[in-house]
Amino acid sequence: MVERFNKDLDDEAKGEFKIHAKTFVRLYAQLASIISFASGDLEKLYWFLKFLIPDLKVNTDDEGLDGTLQALCHQRGV
Repeated sequence: MVERFNKDLDDEAKGEFKIHAKTFVRLYAQLASIISFASGDLEKLYWFLKFLIPDLKVNTDDEGLDGTLQALCHQRGV
């Protein structure tokens, strides 16, 4: 998955994916602590993304992209 992430996506798409993945993991963890989900697929996605996210590297040579990622993550509480 990491190989495909690096090969198939441009830096902007990588950043967007990583932000959305982090947002899902954070929200799912909070919601799962107060309600139970009937979908095992959501639980599988949660654990898959939780272990995948640290391996997803976004090119931060571009200060604009790095700043955008940090701002969006901060804004979304990620």
